[in-house]
Amino acid sequence: MKAYGKITYSEKDNSWIIESLLPHARIKLKSIFPKIKITQQPPYFFKNTLQNANDLHWFSQRFPFDITDSNQRKLSRQKNKCIKLSDELHELMLPSNFPQIDAVLKNNYAFRPHQARNIALHRQVKNLLVGDKVGLGKTLSGIGTAFNSENIPCAIVVEPHLQEQWVSKIKEFTHLDVHAISGTKIYDLPTAHIYVFRYSQLAGWADLFAECFFTSVIYDEIQNLRTGTETAKGAGAKILSDNASSTLGLSATPIYGYGNEIYNIYQFLDADLLGEKSSFIREWCPDGKTVNDPDALGEFLREANAFVRYAKMYKENNVNSYVEEMSHDMEAVKKAEDLAVQLAIRTLNGTFTERGQAARQLDMRLREMTGIAKAKYVAHFVRMIVESGEKVLLAGWHREVYRIWQKELKDLGYVMYTGSESPAQKTKAKEEFINGKTPIMIISLRSGAGLDGIQECCSNVVVGELDWSGEVHKQLIGRVDREGQENQVNAIFTTCNFGSDPVIKDIIGIKSSQSKGIVEPGVEPELVNTDPNRIKKLASQYLKSKGVSI
Repeated sequence: MKAYGKITYSEKDNSWIIESLLPHARIKLKSIFPKIKITQQPPYFFKNTLQNANDLHWFSQRFPFDITDSNQRKLSRQKNKCIKLSDELHELMLPSNFPQIDAVLKNNYAFRPHQARNIALHRQVKNLLVGDKVGLGKTLSGIGTAFNSENIPCAIVVEPHLQEQWVSKIKEFTHLDVHAISGTKIYDLPTAHIYVFRYSQLAGWADLFAECFFTSVIYDEIQNLRTGTETAKGAGAKILSDNASSTLGLSATPIYGYGNEIYNIYQFLDADLLGEKSSFIREWCPDGKTVNDPDALGEFLREANAFVRYAKMYKENNVNSYVEEMSHDMEAVKKAEDLAVQLAIRTLNGTFTERGQAARQLDMRLREMTGIAKAKYVAHFVRMIVESGEKVLLAGWHREVYRIWQKELKDLGYVMYTGSESPAQKTKAKEEFINGKTPIMIISLRSGAGLDGIQECCSNVVVGELDWSGEVHKQLIGRVDREGQENQVNAIFTTCNFGSDPVIKDIIGIKSSQSKGIVEPGVEPELVNTDPNRIKKLASQYLKSKGVSI
């Protein structure tokens, strides 16, 4: 039989090495293993994982190798193990399966079937992203993996305002010892099974991470790492992941913007899964950020047992979502209009540097102006709901908008849950809202991820300012649309025919399609829009509304 190349096995490195390969076979190999750079020449090195062995065995059926009999048997054994494991994992993830796991909770608490499947799957694959819908108990899925002695000590990384909540949940449900990290500098840690970090603390603990102190790491709301290692928290997280034996990501909305964010996410879970970034961009994102076939990528992640999502609610309460058109007060924004016009013109016609700076400023300015213009009317709408006897979760973004809401709603009472409050202040605000001391919680659009408990007292969400990402809205609504909610959930998007609102309503369509395809392959997105030039579109729309031609 003709040999197209030579492959050997290195006992020392536990790797397969393709020492030589004919040119046309190299092209095929690189299409199967995207981590091989397109210009790379042999030798090619492959870790002796079950999946790599299975793929190499399959490749050798089309392009036979020069290989020793003992290495051929080793490759075949690994291939057979891979097939067996694949069958076992398929059986494990059947909806009817309730696998036996070692984790035991306190008192009468018990894992649900999908949580047990998540825990059992993670034990097998070691690196996993759990994308269960908001409210379906991803916290317990994560805690359950810490019962595995191989995963101790475990580091759990959470958003700042959720550290206390995670510690409380661990103590409530388990007998595991837990310690909350209290600063950004390394100190002598007490003995514990689980250590809970805030994302903002990671950079300061990098030296300890590099010593392989933590065997496993869990990233709650892992979308916080969607920008990759460019930030301090991303750099620290990368060191933590690279020196841990297993990783777990938790997020119902891992993609906030464009599909390429999923590549960054997996750099902290399984860096080899999607190959080199240049290969990923070439194969999946021709324009650098938009995944051309989100459904196919979503299916690939599932087939690789790298992503799992349980979507069905235990009690189906379809969200009643609708748009409420607001009037807007032009007097409130008159002072800022001249600057906005200049920024819009510069965004379209300035130099490269000017366009970038102007676009960022215009985005912030117009969104703030839009929020201010409709703020009083949004407050009046919230008042109507409250005076009918209901509580409201009111979401916004800008401090000046909050100020107007606070002034208009002062007599009704409110609590603040935004980026300006400390974790302790947020905890107090949540308790006061739940306990009935106030009927309104003013929340930052991006501060609510992981917030739990308010579904017991509130079923109304008013989005007072829109976010560029529809996934942010989903996270927000998920604070009340979750298990424990007994009433119909109402999600009201307040918009006006001014400023950024008309454009944002249009733009979030493409982000919805990217997320839907990857997270839920085959599910049609609510909106589809293929224009990524959001700020230029915003600038053009705004100038047109002001009667300015360019």
